[in-house]
Amino acid sequence: MAPRPAPQDERADRAKAYEGDQITLWDDGVVCQHAKFCSNQVTSVWKLIPDTADPTVRAQVIGMVDKCPSGALSYEIQGEEIEPDHPLEISVVDDGPLWLTGRIPVLRSDGKPFETRHRVTVCRCGRSQNKPLCDGSHHTTSSQESNAKTAVKKGRRGNVTFGHIVAATDDADASEAVTVAARLARTGTSKLDIVFTGWDVDEIAVGMLETWGAGAGLATDRVSVTAGEGHAADATAALAEEVDAGLIVIDRGGSKPSHQVHRLAHRAPCDLLVVGAATHDADRVYRRITVATDGSATADRAARRGYHVARVLGAAVDLVFVGHTATGKLVTTDTIAVYGRDVDTTVHLLEGDPADRILEAAHESGSDLIVTGNKGLAGVRGALLGSVPRAVLDGATGDVLVCRTVRQVGSQLEVGEGGIITRHGEPLAAYRAEDGELKLMSARCTHLGCTVDWNPAEMTFDCPCHGSRFGPGGEVVEGPATRALPPA
Repeated sequence: MAPRPAPQDERADRAKAYEGDQITLWDDGVVCQHAKFCSNQVTSVWKLIPDTADPTVRAQVIGMVDKCPSGALSYEIQGEEIEPDHPLEISVVDDGPLWLTGRIPVLRSDGKPFETRHRVTVCRCGRSQNKPLCDGSHHTTSSQESNAKTAVKKGRRGNVTFGHIVAATDDADASEAVTVAARLARTGTSKLDIVFTGWDVDEIAVGMLETWGAGAGLATDRVSVTAGEGHAADATAALAEEVDAGLIVIDRGGSKPSHQVHRLAHRAPCDLLVVGAATHDADRVYRRITVATDGSATADRAARRGYHVARVLGAAVDLVFVGHTATGKLVTTDTIAVYGRDVDTTVHLLEGDPADRILEAAHESGSDLIVTGNKGLAGVRGALLGSVPRAVLDGATGDVLVCRTVRQVGSQLEVGEGGIITRHGEPLAAYRAEDGELKLMSARCTHLGCTVDWNPAEMTFDCPCHGSRFGPGGEVVEGPATRALPPA
């Protein structure tokens, strides 16, 4: 088939409208990249539209549409088209196209202008039949890693369960990070591993255990001290991965986060709590928590963690949404309904720079903890172009909990829950069985090697490339794959 140039007519003349309750879905299939964020093995945005009188369904549609990289899908609320607040930038998608955001002009293959849009995906493999736009042809020639999907589950009362907590310090006499880590461990059954650099650990280990463990009411058999070898951040991340930690706690290191903090923000295999210089309440570590959300699947996990911590500690929550007010009302209403029904919550619907507004809301409300996702912090893009999470981390005066939202942590999976975790840089499919055992399998589909995702509705690991499905134990549920996911 001969390649065709990208369309030259206006999107408004070719896109199809799907009317829902308080929302209109627009579908411009001509520019679709087939990234498949608009559907899963259970449903799709088109099937959900008739049920959007339910605010939870409406929020799901918004979240799926906002993740459409090509802009083929968009939505209107009260007659106004709403687009995600993407920065002006060009990003490289692994094994995929160039992603242009912020209304960057694009020319068609015949030199004529393509309609300027908020987000566009441009072919990088040379195989698109819709140049210069990506049409998904790269899927047939490479294994494209999918974004891990986070199951939306209502938070439950109980302890703050991080499994292992790793605290990093180089101060034998005083470390607010270790103090906070010990108090958080005390609220549940977590074990505390202290990574210590700068001294001979054997000489001070006993004193550290007695001082920090007893001071926080934590039994010494739940505390251990490890000497950090090499770069402190690397040693901390390595230990966290070794013990399958759910949380790393580290001191901020001054008015601006230290190099070690930023290095861990990029390399931490789990959530990262950056502790400021303020003295924390011995009875209640945090009294007011700011949770930032944009309605995306990645923000859902950060909201889930933030509300869980608030519920256990008896803290109030300031829920911040920066963007279109109408969208914010839907997103925050649904976030509270799913995660925060029994938590005292104040909603802030703001406009402007997301990081600035989040920091201002936290300051004005007197929050002593900000919870945000780590999306945008990982890899080259986070290091060179910056991100909202990094700007929040740099500008905060109190503590910041950066939740790992792209991969999950095995120790945090509950019974009957699956997910994709990372071990030694490799993605693994993980499932917590009824007996509490964590089953680990390769996350590579045995058909052509794409990375599977956990589907919480069907309790299966699904391949986004060709539709293969695997049961919680890795067994084949649906082809074209014929072999089970091998044990890790």
